[in-house]
Order: sequence, then structure tokens, then C-alpha cells
Amino acid sequence: MNSMTNRNKHRCWYCPLYKKEIEDIECLDVQDVADRIRKPVAVPKEILDIPNFKAVCDKCEHRDLG
Repeated sequence: MNSMTNRNKHRCWYCPLYKKEIEDIECLDVQDVADRIRKPVAVPKEILDIPNFKAVCDKCEHRDLG
């Protein structure tokens, strides 16, 4: 993908937790919470309520792209 020059533009891809396309920054938030780098308040409660949300995130093909 081309380098982004506009800071307001984000890459998007499908998230199996949100069940829709999300921006890369949202993906990174979920990864950081799953890895315990950030506090759970960084993502919506609906994501935290998903059983084994960390395992789903860990297996995602977009993991570490955010």
C-alpha cells in the first residue's frame, strides 16, 4: 500500500471481534489491551465481553499490522 501522507487517513480491514471493517488505530487499541499494554477502557465493553477475545485477536490475520 502507498505511504500515507495525510494523518487523517487510516488503513481499514475486517475485524473478527467488531465483525466489521475498522481503522488501523482501533485494531491497535484491541491488540494493546489483549497484550495488557493498555487498560481495558481503551476498547468498548462489547469487545471485552467476547469470550476469549485475546485468542481471537491473536489469531487474526491482521494482527500486528495496526
